[in-house]
Amino acid sequence: MPSLTPTNGPAAPRGRAAFRSLDQLTETVEFREWMHREFPSGASEMLDGPDRRQFLRIMGASFALAGMGLAGCRRWPTEEIVPATLGTPERIPGVPVEYASVLEIGGVGTGVLVKSYEGRPIKIEGNPSHPGSLGATDHFTQAAVLDFYDPDRSRGVTRGGEASSWAAFVAWARTRAEELGDGGGLRVLSEATMSPSVMLMKQRLARRFPKAVWHEYESLNNDSLVGGLSLAFGGAWRRELRLARADVMVVLDADLFGAGEPDRVSNIAGFAARRRYRSSKDTPTRLYAFEADLTTIGAKADERVAVRSNDIAAVAAYIAGKVLGDGDAAALAGESGVITGRLQAVLDAAIADLRAHRGHGVLVAGSQQSAEVQYLVHLVNDALGNAGQTVLYRELPEAPIAHGRSLGELAAAIDAGSVDTLLVFGGNPVYDAPGDVDMAGLLGRVPNTVHMGLYADETAAACSWHVNRAHALESWGDARGCDGTISIQQPLVEPLFGGRTVAEVLAVFAGIDFDAMSIAKLAFVETGGGSEESDWRTALHEGVAGGVFPVGSPTARRGNLASAISDLRAEWEAGRGAWEVLFAAHPSIGDGRWANNGWLQEVPDPLTKLTWDNAAVISPKAARELGVTDGDHVTVRVGGSSVEIPVVRLPGVADTSIVLHLGFGRGFAGRIAEDAGVDVSPVRSVAGMARRGGAEVAKAGGRTPLAMTQDHHSIDVDSFAGGMLP
Repeated sequence: MPSLTPTNGPAAPRGRAAFRSLDQLTETVEFREWMHREFPSGASEMLDGPDRRQFLRIMGASFALAGMGLAGCRRWPTEEIVPATLGTPERIPGVPVEYASVLEIGGVGTGVLVKSYEGRPIKIEGNPSHPGSLGATDHFTQAAVLDFYDPDRSRGVTRGGEASSWAAFVAWARTRAEELGDGGGLRVLSEATMSPSVMLMKQRLARRFPKAVWHEYESLNNDSLVGGLSLAFGGAWRRELRLARADVMVVLDADLFGAGEPDRVSNIAGFAARRRYRSSKDTPTRLYAFEADLTTIGAKADERVAVRSNDIAAVAAYIAGKVLGDGDAAALAGESGVITGRLQAVLDAAIADLRAHRGHGVLVAGSQQSAEVQYLVHLVNDALGNAGQTVLYRELPEAPIAHGRSLGELAAAIDAGSVDTLLVFGGNPVYDAPGDVDMAGLLGRVPNTVHMGLYADETAAACSWHVNRAHALESWGDARGCDGTISIQQPLVEPLFGGRTVAEVLAVFAGIDFDAMSIAKLAFVETGGGSEESDWRTALHEGVAGGVFPVGSPTARRGNLASAISDLRAEWEAGRGAWEVLFAAHPSIGDGRWANNGWLQEVPDPLTKLTWDNAAVISPKAARELGVTDGDHVTVRVGGSSVEIPVVRLPGVADTSIVLHLGFGRGFAGRIAEDAGVDVSPVRSVAGMARRGGAEVAKAGGRTPLAMTQDHHSIDVDSFAGGMLP
């Protein structure tokens, strides 16, 4: 395959060299020179006044001369081109074809329809038959086509930074597998996935290497949700919201529509279905929001109160005390001293609304809230009859892995010298691991490391082998939706750069000589999809292949309440006072995996309207106290780590909360991602992946001009004295 990178001409722009606005473009010397050549001085006056007629005469003569030139000065002989009039039975020339497939993000598959024109994928839409999309998509799914054509994608296998080949890697992997014995020194670090193909190869790997250990890590994860479900019900469960059934919603620090929510598409669809006014008989969902950051769901709330994220513990305890009649919860809420004034009034109204709509309301806490807060939420929903109605609990075949704990266990194993071979599938832990985990240093201490990903990124640079991964639009595979629905991922083109899949690499180490399609077919049969070719073709055509996780009716365990309140009190006490730092997925580039996508970089933050950068988002009151305005730098220090980052003011943010968006400051030399924004991972920790208290924030000396649309500046942010919207 010839390289897509030009071999001559000017070098491709890197990082900030790509212009971010027309204003910035006009400041370049090249642009000004071109402008003066194209539009000489005084040309604009010719369009108005007495010179307008003369200008049109000149242009008319120019067009006439151009026509004569085209007629008499051809560079090649006239020749008719002949279109292809015959095609294959599946394809009519000039008519696009749609194929059902699936894209997996954060371990959750979304069913899609991919439009292909003359064998080239050009557009992605939601699959109406898939419960996770219902015909809709989000901007990340839409942007997958641009990722597919990204010229900065990895183009081959490398070893030690030098070009190698798939055949050489397979030969090395088979030899290494023979040397591993029972797998005591083998570890796998995977991004989140429930792909049946990957799970099947994981089982085969475990059979060959019974002592191997599988780790899972995502920078944005649902560890607290997993912990809360375990406290409430035991076993392995997944929460599923049915917002279309909810007459009342109460959200605690939960951006159900945001980039960090795995089932955001179905959440948006369910909420929107109840907010449409078709007739006077419609009863739209009433929404109450209590949050530290102003989120997209909070901006749509009927009643919203800005509350420190740490104080959500007291809010949850107050609700639990009122609904469950628990004295310990009520005591915690009273001791906090935060449940007063407007916050108490709105909370009382929300609780009354939930009680008046038993079975038709829902209480939700965000993933940045602790397992104990999640536990209280499950108990309240159970007590109000919402379980099985607006919130379902699906039973999983195996318990989810807690990502923060799993990463810590891997780091400890490497420190102990017990890891000989590490396979890193997807993700980018060298970049997005929290600051107290030195993944680059840890990888350097493992004798044999393999990275597989779409890009030769920061993690690839720290590994001895890098295997380029095939994009979802060019490879066979599968994925499960939030409810467990299985969909087959089918390629629309041959891999552009000969990429492989995670299942194929696992098969090599497991000693299985299967390609990606064979593995997907085998997984399809073993998950109950059917053994006939007609079953397979039907699943490909429809985009769904069954496999839904069963809905259960777990019994809420009230016996853990006292200990949960005790842990919650200790957590709240530890986070009191000073600043709290919240780490959030960036609305446009998530955790950084889309940082090299120029279209997504151009998508403005829906609230701050910021593009091409991240910033410390604070309230106008906090900005005045710090003496800063938009673009001024502040230093955020937590423990022994700090970052310097520009500020953006946003009404609605709690006054002592500072929101840092992930995904920027990449070390990857992509022409879009390089040098854009600030990496805030250094001030994260394994124990504080979503929130850290006890922070110090001070004005720094620098300033960065930020690209924000006029909508943001049209808000007089200085008119808001507090942290609440008017």
